[in-house]
This record gives sequence, structure tokens and C-alpha cells, in this order.
Amino acid sequence: MAAPGRVRPCLAALAVGLLLGPGAAVRAESVPLPAAVAALLPAEREVFRVGIVRFTAEGLSAEARVAAETFPRLLYEQVGGIDERDLSSEELDAYAAVRLRAATRTAAGRLRAAVEARDRLLFERPATGPAERSAARERLDRAQRAVDDARDLLERLDGIEPRDVPTDPRRPLEYWAGHEAGRLLSIESTLHALAVGENLDLLLWGTVEEIEGYLAVDLFVYHRYLERTTPAGSTIARPEDLSADAPLVAGEAARAVLGRDHAALVVETGHADAAVRVSGVLRGFSRAEARFLRPGAHEIRVELGNRATVRTVELAPGERRVEQVDPPALAVRSVRLQSSPPGADVYADSVWVGRTPLEHEFPASPTIVRMRREGYLESRFVVDTDSPQIVSRALLPDSIEWTEELRASRDSFYQALTWFVLSVPVTVLLNGGFESVRAGFPRPGSTALSPQELERFARLGNIFYWSSIGARLVNVGLFVNLLISVFDYVAVGEGAHNQ
Repeated sequence: MAAPGRVRPCLAALAVGLLLGPGAAVRAESVPLPAAVAALLPAEREVFRVGIVRFTAEGLSAEARVAAETFPRLLYEQVGGIDERDLSSEELDAYAAVRLRAATRTAAGRLRAAVEARDRLLFERPATGPAERSAARERLDRAQRAVDDARDLLERLDGIEPRDVPTDPRRPLEYWAGHEAGRLLSIESTLHALAVGENLDLLLWGTVEEIEGYLAVDLFVYHRYLERTTPAGSTIARPEDLSADAPLVAGEAARAVLGRDHAALVVETGHADAAVRVSGVLRGFSRAEARFLRPGAHEIRVELGNRATVRTVELAPGERRVEQVDPPALAVRSVRLQSSPPGADVYADSVWVGRTPLEHEFPASPTIVRMRREGYLESRFVVDTDSPQIVSRALLPDSIEWTEELRASRDSFYQALTWFVLSVPVTVLLNGGFESVRAGFPRPGSTALSPQELERFARLGNIFYWSSIGARLVNVGLFVNLLISVFDYVAVGEGAHNQ
């Protein structure tokens, strides 16, 4: 095998437990660092970055190779939901040591710069006058004080232990996402070089070996700051059964990724609309599973409508508990639904409940009810605590029958519209004739026409004038009649539709 001696699941869990401790590290209370020292420390990493490396698999058959390539992806799907890690005391000290080394390098650089600045002053051209010598001595004193301060700061850093550096033991997790398809890393040189190059804190990797038709998988975890590889789980299975072991190995790997023990809780309610919350977090509806929980007490809250059932459970490390929690009973009332004609499909909040007539139990909260029947318009209404015990609805046909009254009002409307449309051009022609006569009427004093002809011309203009005035009055009357027939047609149509 490519890895050291095989470690079975129990032994692997024990090794990881010894490495990472039972949970978040508890560090002794330390004296606050001097402000000058704390200012040199690099800022803490905001997240703890994890990467999953392709498993080492050599000399495998085709079937075994496919299983070996699929297994780390299944592993990622299992542990990819972990979003926080507890750092052990050893990890905190190793991480603090890295920050101390960075601060020491910064302090050493400052000391080197201060010494060089002081030495440049020592080798300056000697001052000639008293004022120049006094200024030179003052500059040299300042430079020497800067050297002393830098040396004192460096000595302080040398005396600080990693456990004295304050570090948050809990860190949000972030996963390497270079290859979206599988999100798996490839080892080009060493694990440490890979972790540094990708800026990762933890690497999960493994080896696969084929032994007499079985695949032996060993999982390891590499910590960048500890620079150490530790077993994190293992399994032996046939290639076709290897994927079924992914949850088991993922549970052991989750212990390494979390840095603590974990437990799982499954809540079953038996009601499709029941909301399930575990420790205040909504986990799903009807049935929900909360994985990677901290061992200890957790509150289960099942909500249905405006009521809730609350229960507290105690989870042991490594436990997977299934809890059956019945949702709270809602206050219901029986309502009889009827329709005319009967046989309409009834839907309560979009759920089919039967055909009319029927009795149905409704919750105290308002429920939207819809009645549907082919050939009829849908009837929609709300049933609540104020609704009567019997609710009846007359369904309207989706096409309106033309009654005699409706036909008469329609014919009256068309007739009124026709007369109005015909009257408009008559009025236009009469008004045009009057304008033509007025335009051709001779000017005063003109002798082009005789008095008799002028009289006939004026009589013709008056005829056109008074005719156009009468036509306009007829237009107004016909328009008013058209409006009345429109209103009557609409009123009769609405009455027929609402029958």
C-alpha cells in the first residue's frame, strides 16, 4: 500500500481524537499582549479552508478505477455541508506560532532598518560648528533609541509563547472550488506544497488498493500548520458496494473536518405542511435531518399553522437519533359544500378534497376554496370561522344563452348605431352645401347677377343653412339615443350573466 499500515475505523477515530481533542480548544487565560507586539501580528484568517485531493490509486482494474475516482466525489457531497470547525489547542498553538514567526520577521526587518539608519549617521561628515554637532548628536540619539526600541520589541517577541497569542478557536469553513465538476485537487509535488499553493489549511486525501477483488480505502487528513498526516477513516468493500460505504467513511472524515464529535437528528412528523426547526434553524418540512450537530441538548420545534410542539433531546457523540414528533392538532370545523348543478370538483388551498355535495373539515385559519365543473365558470370563495355551516354556490355557464330581452336590446343598439352613422354624412353634406353657396355669393355692389337671381341665390343659402342646423340637432338626438341603447344593452347582458 502507498500509505503506512492500515488503520481500521475505530483506530482511525481514536487517532484523530487524540490529535484534535474532544471539541473547541480551551486555552488558559493569558496576559494581554503589549500593543506594539499585537500590532505586528498578522490578522487572523477569516475562514478555515479545506480541500479534497484525488485518491492515490495505482494498478487497479477498470471497474475498480471508476469506483476509486467516484468515491472522493461522494465523500465531498457528504462533508460539503459542514460550515464550521473547532480548532484544538495544538492547532491553535501551531497557527499562533506561524503568526509569531511572521511578526518576528517584521520586527527583525525593523531592527535591521534602524541599525542601518544609525550607521549612516555614524559615518556622516563630522560637524564643524557647535550647532551642527548638537544637531548631529540629537539625530544619532534618536536613531539609537529607534534601534533600542526595535531590539526590545524583538526580545519581547522571543519571550512570547504561542499559547499567549489570542486566537478564536471556532472558524467558518470554506471549500476549495477550483474544479466545479468534482472540486478535487491533484497532487503535483507534496501535500504541504499543495496546501501552501492553494492557500488551504486542511487536506483530505486517501489511497485505494485492490486486494483479491476488494478495494481497501484509507482516508487521511493533512494539517498545514501542524505539517502532519493523521488517519481519518477506512473501509474495505467490493467496487460495486463502495459507494454504499461513503456515508460511513464520511462520518469519520467529518470528525476530522469539524475538529469535534458530532451527532445526527432525524425528525419525522407525518404531516406535509409541518415545519421542522432544530435549535432554531429551519431544517425542512414533514421530515428533516440535521447532521453534524454538536453533542448535547437540542430543541426540536414542529410548527403547523400558528401552533407549535416543542421537545428537547440529548444527543450523544456519534449518535443518529430518529424522533417522531406529531404536529400540533389544529382546531377544525365541519362545513357542508353544495353546488348547483352538483358534481363540482372542490379544491381547498389547491388540494382536491372531493365533489359536491360533501362534508369537509376546515382549520380555524382561512382556507381558499374553489369549485370547478366542466362547462361552468369557476367559483372561488374563502371558508373561515365566520362562514356558515352550509355553503352553496350556483355555478354560471361558461357561455351565455341569448334571451329574447337580450336579443331585443342588442337589436335596439345596432339600430341606434345605424341611424347615427347614417345621419353624420347628411349633416356634413348640408353644411358643405351652405359653405359653397356662401363662398359663391356675389360681393355687395356686384352687378354680375340680376336682383331676381340674387334673391334665388340667397333663398338657396338659407335652405342649406337651416337644413344643416336641423341635421346637427338630429345628430345630437341620435347620439343620445345611441348612449341609452348602449347602457340598456350592457345592463341586460350583466343581468343575464349573473342569473
